Formats: sequence, structure tokens, C-alpha cells
Amino acid sequence: MPRVAKPWFNKHTHWWCTDIAGKRVKLLKGVESDVRRKTPPPQVLAQFHRLMAECAVNPPADAGPEIATVPAIIDEYLDIACRDNEPRTFIEKKALLQKFARDHREKLAADLKPYDLEKWIAAHPEWASDDYRAKVCSTVHAVFNWAAKGGLLGKGVGNPMAGFSITGGNRRRPMAGSEFRRIWGQSRNGKKTGRWQSSGRRIREVLFFIKLTGARPKEVRDLLWTDIDTATGLAKLERHKTVKKTRKPRMLPLTPPIVRLLAS
Repeated sequence: MPRVAKPWFNKHTHWWCTDIAGKRVKLLKGVESDVRRKTPPPQVLAQFHRLMAECAVNPPADAGPEIATVPAIIDEYLDIACRDNEPRTFIEKKALLQKFARDHREKLAADLKPYDLEKWIAAHPEWASDDYRAKVCSTVHAVFNWAAKGGLLGKGVGNPMAGFSITGGNRRRPMAGSEFRRIWGQSRNGKKTGRWQSSGRRIREVLFFIKLTGARPKEVRDLLWTDIDTATGLAKLERHKTVKKTRKPRMLPLTPPIVRLLAS
């Protein structure tokens, strides 16, 4: 049976500490004379009780499936599993998961059911797209798949919501030539000539670049001159959408018309 948590003085570091779920937690910095104290000072006790109250609401994720809450599991997932995410990806994922944590803040992770996820998604009619609802579903599943693999939900226990999933819409077809020409024409804003600020020249250059290189819009936005080598006719992107899967840079071919565009 684990020992009851209580404050104690570390004579080597001169910190008042306590142990929670096998981990040492610092409370307050003490002084050398505290080693002779039989009871902690009032300020240390106050900090200890605040910590215990916080742990009662949101215990550590590895404290055991009997007390690990949904917010605790999500916090641990964001801290450990998402530390290498791109900043924009992390912010979007964090906002979504924190919403799930708030709506299930008093629920134990092990007590979740597929119905909980289905009901939560149904309660957000603003998520009208099948693709986005599938993304929401897979984002939440990723947390509890990770927790199950790490043993945070109990030995041999899997994702408690695995019985519910959403399939996104079919992949969208490639843009037809007539549709591309329509967008090209609309970019002129009704003008055939004029300065690029008013004639839509810059948006047409972006469309032209995407069409001939196959680049994603975000890749065009983030592209730097240091990524481009017109001598070899290639643009090398070290950071891109699938870098974690491929472990390789993404190469964009720069055809002669694109090279001339970049040189102009």
C-alpha cells in the first residue's frame, strides 16, 4: 500500500517536498535550519494542501486508472506525445482536446464509453462537414489509443471509445481545366491590365506556381528563397505535411516557366 503523501524536508537541496504517485514534487524552498523542524512551517502546509486539492480534481495521469481523469490523460498526451508537432497543428489540437476535457472534466478516463464521444460530437452542429467530424473523432481517439498503449488505463485495457468512429467524405476530385480558368479569370477582378495590386497578378502567379509544381498552398506560403535552387530546378522543403511519415524532404520540380517567374 502506498504511503500517505505528506511534506518533508530534503536536507541536500533544502527544499520542502512531497511524493505523489511515486514522483517527487517540490513545494517551497526552505533554509538549513528547517532540518531540525518536526513540523513543516505554515506556508509549506498551505502549499501542500493546495497541491492535494488540485490532485483530487485532476490527479496525475499515471496515478492509476481508478483516479486518472480525462483532463489528466489529455494534459499528459499534449505534453509528451505532441511535443514535436508543428506549432499550428499543436494549437488546433490543443484547443479541440481542451474542449473535450472541459466537457468531461469530472469523468474518469477508464469510465468513458463510445456513446460519450458520439454524444459530444452530436452536441456540436457547427461541425457540419463529415471530414471535420472525422478529424475530431480521430483526434480524440489518438489520445486514448496512446494512453492505452502506455498502460495508463490499466493493464491490457484498450481505448474505451474505440467502438465509435466517423468516416470522412471521399477524396475530392482534381480541379477541371474549365474550373481553373474560371478562377484565373475571377482573379482579374474584371480588369485586363493594370498594376499587379489591382489586376490580381499576384494571385495568378500563386495559381500558376501551384498548378505547375503540385505544391500545397501552405508550402507556397512558407517557401523561402533558401529552399530554391534554380540551377537544379528544384525546391527542397525540409518541413512539410508528411515529413514524419516519409522522413524525407519534399522536392518540388521547378519547370522553366516557373524559373522565369521566380526570376522576374
